Amino acid sequence: MSYTIFTPYLIPKELQNLKAVNLGDGFILATIKKLLYPFKCEYILTSRKALTDYDIGKINSTRAVILAGANQLNDHFSIVPGLNLITLEKIKVPIIPFAIGIHGDPRQNQGMSEFTKTILKELHQRSRFTSWRCPETINYLNTYLPEMADQFLMTGCPVMYGDGGLSGISEDCNANRIIVTVTERDNFWERETQTLSFVAKHYPEAERILSLHQDFVALNQEDLITSAFNKIQSYFPKNSVKRSPFTPEALRSYAKRLGYKIFIPQSVEQCFGLYQTAFIHYGSRLHAHLWFLSQGKPSLLTHVDNRCVGFSDYLGFPLCDPSNFHNHLEQSPKNYQNIFRDKFKTMQLFTNYIKFEIL
Repeated sequence: MSYTIFTPYLIPKELQNLKAVNLGDGFILATIKKLLYPFKCEYILTSRKALTDYDIGKINSTRAVILAGANQLNDHFSIVPGLNLITLEKIKVPIIPFAIGIHGDPRQNQGMSEFTKTILKELHQRSRFTSWRCPETINYLNTYLPEMADQFLMTGCPVMYGDGGLSGISEDCNANRIIVTVTERDNFWERETQTLSFVAKHYPEAERILSLHQDFVALNQEDLITSAFNKIQSYFPKNSVKRSPFTPEALRSYAKRLGYKIFIPQSVEQCFGLYQTAFIHYGSRLHAHLWFLSQGKPSLLTHVDNRCVGFSDYLGFPLCDPSNFHNHLEQSPKNYQNIFRDKFKTMQLFTNYIKFEIL
């Protein structure tokens, strides 16, 4: 039987000038579908837009809704925008979180709202188990919904398991090809330029590729920058705020001067194809990090926000200071494959529950 997936990977038309597609969400979507094979994903809907009656009709023609993991859990989590109990009642099938994680900004998780508690209680009336990705997420849930603790499974992220991982380095791996990922949000410049500079100096003869999991340059940057600039300036005296020169475009130019090729993946499959041929990853994109480790390849992750902290605690990998990668160069990725194999037992319990009891 088939199922429906809700995912933030799909950006609705009305948000496409404001939101950049996040390839990490695509990694999760692709690997969930592999983990639930041979059952079919009949419909993929965006979690960024309110549901219509037509959407609900499609959902109810399948056996379950899978909420594809991302850092969506916060104090006001509601599955999709504008969800209310009337809409939730119209959905007749189980709605099952799959590797949902706590929000990266701790200000978003100060105290779970009563509405979110009601939503999560209803979800757990319909499903024996739900999947959550790290200790920080589980601790948050247990704090506000302790009566449902036995239903919360800490499964990690599907990307740890779902793309042929846990099997060692592929034969077509190029030991001279290095992937660097960046996160061009907030105060990114120092972190990302330090990473790019270290890799260029430490591997001067290597083929260095800057892989962009989000293409912020493709957005309507002028509107976004003007809006943000005007908002900031409204709190300060006139002419006291200047636009930062540290933009995504400037970071790409910096990388090119260091000899990097720029890779903007057009699909998850294209990105996996390139990563399969690379030997090592440096950078700030969590799902690139998890994918490389799952393949038995070295990866060093830098800290952006709290969405990577829970995984660091869960799997025991360090969050690196980009000014001092030298402290972490001797790590063995094989250690993490063994950890992933152990964690996969819980993921398998969860996916078997979906496949054999729900679908």
